[in-house]
Amino acid sequence: MDRRIKNTKEKIRVCFVELLRKKPIDEITVTELCEKRDINRATFYKYYENQYDLLDKLEQDYIREILDDIEKSGSEEFPMLIRPIIEKVKSTQDYFSILISENGDRRFRDKVFSLCYKENMKIIDGYFKNCDETQKKWLFYFMGEGLNGIFRRWLADGMKESADDIVRFAKAVVDSVNEGFEKHNG
Repeated sequence: MDRRIKNTKEKIRVCFVELLRKKPIDEITVTELCEKRDINRATFYKYYENQYDLLDKLEQDYIREILDDIEKSGSEEFPMLIRPIIEKVKSTQDYFSILISENGDRRFRDKVFSLCYKENMKIIDGYFKNCDETQKKWLFYFMGEGLNGIFRRWLADGMKESADDIVRFAKAVVDSVNEGFEKHNG
């Protein structure tokens, strides 16, 4: 991408996040954004349809970065897949908090954490060998909702715990469930 285009898009994005910090997306206009950064409206519309499209693209980029981090980790072991998500959210805490705030998209937190759902189904197949397909789906939702609950509580408590703490805890829970399931079906 041309450096000028990249700089222009970055200026727009930074300004947009600054505005989201102060007010809801519904109250942000393209005109305001362009005036604040001295950017022509035509330039804005070259890259984004409106402020909602801009927010969606910010979210997509964030999720793509997490997926890249998951891929780079090379781990296919549960719950190691959640580590890159936790680390990304913690390292971008201010930015992430703005995106999930009342001013942004409150559903974004669930979008980010649903990445675990998609990756975990592959792992459930190998980890819970004694399960039939229905039970694997149940486990998928049980683990996914449980991890989502841990994630929400961690966010609400100010993200004090490390990724290692959360991964160790999640692994212990999953191992316990697996042991219990093996005893039950063994």
